[in-house]
Amino acid sequence: MKRLIRYTLVLLLFAGALVFGNAGILHGLMPDTVAAEAATLKLNKKKVTLEKGGTYKLKIKGMPEGAKLVKYKSGKKSVAKVGKKTGTITAVSAGKATVSAVIRLADGTTKTLKCKVTVKTPNAGNTGDTGNTADTGSSPAGNDTGAPAESGKTDDPAAGEQPVSAEKDFVYTAGMYIDNMDDIHAAEKYCAEHLLNLECVIPEDFLDELHGNLRGLFRKISTQVNSSFSTGSEAGTWEVSITPDYNISYMAERALIDPEVADNAGEDTLKYAKEAKRMTDEAIKGKKTLKDKIIACHDYLIDHFSYDTSGGPNSHSIVGFIESGKAVCDGYAMTFKMMLEYIGVDAEPVTGPGHMWLRFLYDGEWKYADVTYDETLTVHDGKLSRKYITDKSGNFLGEKEFYAVGHMEESN
Repeated sequence: MKRLIRYTLVLLLFAGALVFGNAGILHGLMPDTVAAEAATLKLNKKKVTLEKGGTYKLKIKGMPEGAKLVKYKSGKKSVAKVGKKTGTITAVSAGKATVSAVIRLADGTTKTLKCKVTVKTPNAGNTGDTGNTADTGSSPAGNDTGAPAESGKTDDPAAGEQPVSAEKDFVYTAGMYIDNMDDIHAAEKYCAEHLLNLECVIPEDFLDELHGNLRGLFRKISTQVNSSFSTGSEAGTWEVSITPDYNISYMAERALIDPEVADNAGEDTLKYAKEAKRMTDEAIKGKKTLKDKIIACHDYLIDHFSYDTSGGPNSHSIVGFIESGKAVCDGYAMTFKMMLEYIGVDAEPVTGPGHMWLRFLYDGEWKYADVTYDETLTVHDGKLSRKYITDKSGNFLGEKEFYAVGHMEESN
């Protein structure tokens, strides 16, 4: 009898070993396996020194099965740019920057690899060196000659004319000379990303074109633009100073996801950025996969806040949540966007008649969500709603599926 019991126990242990041993095969890699493989990930260089205009291609080594590159990104684009998918670093101006490679592992978590980039200016001891790239055709205000640089020209005759491009190695410096709309666009984008005022010197005959386009340029990111024009110190030029009134959600988001711009943020902006970080960390605590973290941020906003039926003055941003625990649709959308950007998910607002919601990039595709609609259903039904972020199987909603469940159409 004892022998029979002993044999039975052995068989049960053997069967258990088969079941649990195969669990890793049936359900993918075990967490310890993923962590062990992630430890092998590295870049081919941890430190790179380049001269301005130089390039270097980063490569990822030890990529485990099931993992894939999300993107490369630069912490300081004014110093070094990097191709999102190629990993090619381009040195822009003297200084230091950190270039990161974000990798999504098989279990949905992400790992970030970093490379420190130092950019040096050739012939830095030459007092005639302006420190500006030749491609932009820009020179600082108040240069030795007092004359604007010829746009699109280089000092090397063999190089010929170079096209002025808002995307190619643009470097903004306060008070720089600009004479074309491409570079104004690039300067506006740079200042917006770094929470700076736009200050430049322009030729007099460019004034009307610039003045006619300023509000259109800044409306994309800010709510108002206050501009003042005065005669410049050089004949035929104007000094332009533009102070954009960025909305608090945008400023807090920039300070939250890019610590390098926090120095330019005000006390209130830093306060709300800090609170957004705390909220997100609390929401995603214990969540392992990126999908679970996104859903957790959605649920957190519904669980902790409510819709502001009074439409208070702060209800259109994260300020309403922090100050009163209430906000309206754009407060929900922009706070959700901020939380997603903080965990590494690209997101952008979508609007319809009198309403705002969100779409976010997940696994290479745009997915849609409306926290406000789910908040309304949650209050109405008395149970948490995810109707406007996932389907019945728990999959995120693509554009077609999102509007098929009864959501209003977006405006162009």
